[in-house]
Amino acid sequence: MKYKILLTGSKKTIIDDLFTKSGSLFEYQSTSSRYEDIISHLNSFQPNAFLYCLNHEAPESFLRMPELKKHPAAANTAFFAVGTRGECDTYTRTAPDVINMTMETPITISAMEEKMKTYFLSLIKPTIVAPPLQMNTAAGNAAPSNNTVSVNGTAAGAVSNHNAAINPGTASNPNTVPAAGNAPSKPPVNTAQAPVSPQTAGTAQLKQAAAGAPAQPPKQPKAADTPGIPDDPNDALLQALTEHVGEAAKIIEAVENLPLLDEDGIDDSDDGTSHRKHILVVDDDSRMLKIIKRHLADKYDVATALNGRLALKFLETKKTNLILLDYEMPLENGPSILKKLKENPYTHDIPVIFLTGISDRQRIEKALVLKPQGYLLKPIDHIKLLSTISKLIG
Repeated sequence: MKYKILLTGSKKTIIDDLFTKSGSLFEYQSTSSRYEDIISHLNSFQPNAFLYCLNHEAPESFLRMPELKKHPAAANTAFFAVGTRGECDTYTRTAPDVINMTMETPITISAMEEKMKTYFLSLIKPTIVAPPLQMNTAAGNAAPSNNTVSVNGTAAGAVSNHNAAINPGTASNPNTVPAAGNAPSKPPVNTAQAPVSPQTAGTAQLKQAAAGAPAQPPKQPKAADTPGIPDDPNDALLQALTEHVGEAAKIIEAVENLPLLDEDGIDDSDDGTSHRKHILVVDDDSRMLKIIKRHLADKYDVATALNGRLALKFLETKKTNLILLDYEMPLENGPSILKKLKENPYTHDIPVIFLTGISDRQRIEKALVLKPQGYLLKPIDHIKLLSTISKLIG
């Protein structure tokens, strides 16, 4: 089976490499980023996944992604993205609940295809087949026949659902009356006789077993000698579930490496003894805070806040030389925070730089009316960030 992948985006090198260097497991088609073109290709190509190859995409191009994912043509289509961490973050923030998987560059084509294959395989639910029903039969009767016992045309013992439970030995004959005295009412069971399954047992044997012959719990069938596959079905299920622990470990590691925040959501690691310039970064995305802090840590003391309210609380007792302020935040956005800073005599003169993913010229001009000292577009360019800060505070 080939997985069909529909490609779009401005990262043409990745799109070209997917066409020329891909393995035999995938089939690709490309489309423009226009909504109508994507819908047309989804209908005609019916891909397993829609892959956005990011390269400084305008955030506005993502705004119709939620609508696209809800379209009937995309009902069975996963949504992937490949790009830098900042680009993937911008996509997921602009179009929440759309992306099923992101892949960060630099990444090889073979690594991309391996990640996509792993994703598709993770959608396949492991099936546990119940072991065949086994019974002990009374000795002294005719040898087992090759007759097949069936109910409504279905062979006895067949399992139609891996969740079905089979409990042999529960049937009893209400007409059976024990014989008087100590003599048994039936011939004793020969426990040494090989178990007989319903698929091979004769009608007489099944009746005799149902009439009161003690039954033993079903034994697990011996698995074939296949390396790496457990004999126990429960172990096989556990193995299938743990194959993706690596991805979970990466998420946990990323969370553990986030900037340390106190209970109020403020990272205040500066002890006040440093002689370096201080910068306060305000952004509702903790990953963005981590990236910026890593860029600045060699030259500046950096504190971070997850929203504007926490930033204002920080400034009640602490000083800073510069504020990097996210333009778009929930509850209270960047312009609202800047207005409060300008109205406060203690924070009026602190330089402010907007961090924004907005590429629309009119909205940027509207932000500049508030007279910040500058703005930087996301994803943040490391060199431009340091250069802009250096011009303002040295």
